[in-house]
Amino acid sequence: MVQSHFERASQGYVRRSGGLIRKSALALVLLVACGLAGAFFGSRVPSSFLPDEDQGYVYVNMDLPNAASLERTSAAARQVEEILANTPGVEYTTSVVGFSLLSFVRTTYNGFFFVTLKPWTSRETRAEQFQESSSA
Repeated sequence: MVQSHFERASQGYVRRSGGLIRKSALALVLLVACGLAGAFFGSRVPSSFLPDEDQGYVYVNMDLPNAASLERTSAAARQVEEILANTPGVEYTTSVVGFSLLSFVRTTYNGFFFVTLKPWTSRETRAEQFQESSSA
């Protein structure tokens, strides 16, 4: 008996649909397993953006108005360097003028600073530590 094109197409469609339904059940099981694993590991990861202890360095980005010249940016960077040099707990500062660490763009009105903090053993006062309290 010769099958028509429609019958063969219908049988092929039913066969493929059954296979996809079986595979979607497997995909659903895998999705639920990944969700449970994500919830499990997510409950064990620290919830804060910053760790409780500082890592010994800080990045500082500086943005001036868009039309600021490189000379103005350099002068502002020197002021920031002076402030950082007088900040308790700061060991040294490296500045880069004319580049934004946040957007990776070279401009005349951006700068950034690598601020290296003193080792934990030499930062003993609260003013030199990450968890400094501002309440009196």
